[in-house]
Order: sequence, then structure tokens, then C-alpha cells
Amino acid sequence: MAMLNVPTPECSVLSAKSCKTAFSSLYKVTDKVLGEGLNGEVKLAVHRETGQKVALKCYATEKMGARQIGDLVREVRTQSSLEHPNVARVEAVFQSESKVRLLVEHLSGGDVFKHIMEVGEFGEGHAASLIHQLLGAVEHMHAKGLVHRDIKLENMMYTDADRQAVKLIDFGFCTSWKAGGAPMTRRCGTEGYMAPELVRKHGYTSVADMWSVGVVAHALLTGDLPGRHEDWTPIMSARLAECSPEAQKFVAALLTVDQADRLTAQQALTHCFMLRQERRPARCDSFCSTAAGAEIEGFSSDSESDLDCTSPKPFSCLYPSETSTPKREKKSIWQALPTFGFGASRKVGAVLAAVRNCRSKRASRVSFEADL
Repeated sequence: MAMLNVPTPECSVLSAKSCKTAFSSLYKVTDKVLGEGLNGEVKLAVHRETGQKVALKCYATEKMGARQIGDLVREVRTQSSLEHPNVARVEAVFQSESKVRLLVEHLSGGDVFKHIMEVGEFGEGHAASLIHQLLGAVEHMHAKGLVHRDIKLENMMYTDADRQAVKLIDFGFCTSWKAGGAPMTRRCGTEGYMAPELVRKHGYTSVADMWSVGVVAHALLTGDLPGRHEDWTPIMSARLAECSPEAQKFVAALLTVDQADRLTAQQALTHCFMLRQERRPARCDSFCSTAAGAEIEGFSSDSESDLDCTSPKPFSCLYPSETSTPKREKKSIWQALPTFGFGASRKVGAVLAAVRNCRSKRASRVSFEADL
């Protein structure tokens, strides 16, 4: 017996029966690399009889520690327990004495990060659609007592070339947590998307995911990752001022340092930005790309009276004040670079993309775990 049905919750360990022959007889592994994760490349595999394409993640278990094995078992179980249109589906699991092969549905549209880099501009309507789908997946996870802990643009995959439907992938850091339980302390994820309480090791809950959703929303609307002050309050991109007041309020309600004030997934889905039917035709990328190293401290909406969204708690100041700016933490040149080159020339965008792909400069894009 080679192919395992998706492991059920009562299984204490994955089966160790040999599956090498059966796997190779059922699937052909191609040379096409779909992505790269903590445990190596994700390749395209094709079912020999049906032609079904799947994404193959291969784990060399003999080189993995006990914690990594535990993460793998948890990844398989958590992802396979989720049945949602915006969560990537587990197709099958194969295991031998030295390897585990995880087969996940093939999503052919590419990840959202690459789409942004290619197209260079998003309309507010498309951004809102992607955010709504992401929130649906997160709300489903949180309702089942699961926390993703690595939500980012690279982990949002389009289902096909139409690039309308998106699914959440990579559950390597996903874990169980229920309201009222002890705060989580494991520091993991991707630096640019990690919530303040997670980085500061103060203990965190499922709303740490919501900060990551806020970073994603900010990036989709502006093309930039938000900066931060020493007190961890976010430095919003100036491009956000060109978005609708509802969009500005929505992002601010997610990028809130105090966990108690941050929107939950359920609250975010009912926010006026998500419920709004008619969206401004103007794009949110009308600002020229800021120069490398420049920081824009603050800005305000043209009309404060337009910010009439309802939220759990009022926000007295959406953006950092120009008159009383806290001292900023020092940034490396890498951190100071605008995350995406919206509005810039193709040449400049290509240069920035090349810089970001350097192995020594991937901290803000690559998942990692830090020792406490």
C-alpha cells in the first residue's frame, strides 16, 4: 500500500510503509519548479492515467528533526481538515521510510506577488476581491481553531490564468489555538508580515493573522509594505491617501498595534470596505514611485467626515502625525527600498525585482523561524 488517504485526526503518526514504487507508477514528476519553501522546491507532477496536475512537496524525513516532523504532520492534518473554496486542497500523501510526498492541488495562475510585479498596478476593486477571498479562508480557519502564521502575498495563489479566484497555501506553520487558551509564543512567519506582538515575544493569539492580512491589504492597495515606528505603529504609504476613505479605514483597523483593537476576520468581512458595492474607478497607484530610501511619514484624507465606517473601537488618528513623529528605528537600505515599484519604469521595476531576488536580501519575503 502506497497512497495514504489524508490522515485522520485520530492518527498519532503517519504510516511508514514503503510507497516508492506505487508513487512513481502513478505520478510523473516534471522539471517545472512551481515555488520554493522551507523544505525545498515545489515541483509539478502529473498523474500518468488521468493527466491531473498536482503540486508536489517532498520532505526528506531522515534529515528532519522531531519538531520539523511534528510540523509536517500538523501541516497535513490541518490543511486536509479545511474545506473551503479559498484554501488549497490536499490531494494525497505518500510516505516511505525516508520521504513524505505531499500532493496539493495545482493552482496554475501563479502567486499574487508575482502578478503585482508583472502588472505594476491594481485597481481597488480587484484588491478588495482578493482581500475578501483571503478573509473568507482566514475566517474559516479561525472558526476551526487554526492559525496560519505565515499569511503573505506569496502564499496567495490564483487558481488559473484568469487571476480572479485566489487560494491560501503553505500551512507549514499552521497550528491549533482556541480563544481563551494560553497565548502562542513560537516566533515564526515572514518578517515584513509579522504582527508586533509576535516579533516582540509578548505572546499572541489568532489576531496575529489579521495583522498579516492588513499588510497584504496595504500592499494590494498601494504597492508598498508598511513601515513602522519604534513604538510599532505603522507608517502608511502615501499612495493609500488616493484610495477610498473606506479602504484607508479598513487598513488602519487591521494594522493596529493593540490586539484588542484589531479587527477579527468576521468583523473585517462585515467592514464597510468589504460591503461597499460601488468602488472608485480611480486606481490606488497614481502616486509616482518614491525614491529608494525615502520615507513618507504621514498624510490625511481630504475629508475626515467621509470616514464614517463602523468599527469595534474609534480611531482618533489613522496615520502618523507630521507634527509629533516618534523616533524611527534604523532601517537598512534593503528595508528602506519601496517594496514594489508601482508607477516606476519597467527598467527600474526590473532592477528592484533583481535586488529582491538576491539570496542575501530575502528576509522580508521568506518564511523563517527564530529561536526564542
